[in-house]
Amino acid sequence: MMRYVKTLMITVAVLLVPLTVSAEPGVSGNHFGARQNVVITTMMCDTVDQLESILVAQVERGVAAGQQAYLALRATPNAMREPTCLVAAYRVTVLDVAAVVEGVPGPDGMRRTVYILYVLINEHPYVILSPMPVGPRDNPV
Repeated sequence: MMRYVKTLMITVAVLLVPLTVSAEPGVSGNHFGARQNVVITTMMCDTVDQLESILVAQVERGVAAGQQAYLALRATPNAMREPTCLVAAYRVTVLDVAAVVEGVPGPDGMRRTVYILYVLINEHPYVILSPMPVGPRDNPV
């Protein structure tokens, strides 16, 4: 039960507040560079549709609906017998923007834009939530 409560609290934090991002040294700006390596505490899923379903539930029906959508996917094992979606800290290689979801409510009532990014984790493709898009590395947007 305690593990469930802790996971739910982390999920709420990811759905409600800006994500924690630590980029490789020497890179700054308001976007990730393509092929940039970062450590990010975020929600990772196997597909874009899975992440979009969580965010759409939150946008249309509120934070509790987003949490329920996440928990249902977290309880669903993928082909590798891992949770389909999971919140954790990941070291990723950023590839590209998969989707943009606007109007995601935050804890302060403000609605934000959240990006779904294609990434590699240990050379395997996944998608993650991100507070920043991908842009040219030499020319911050």
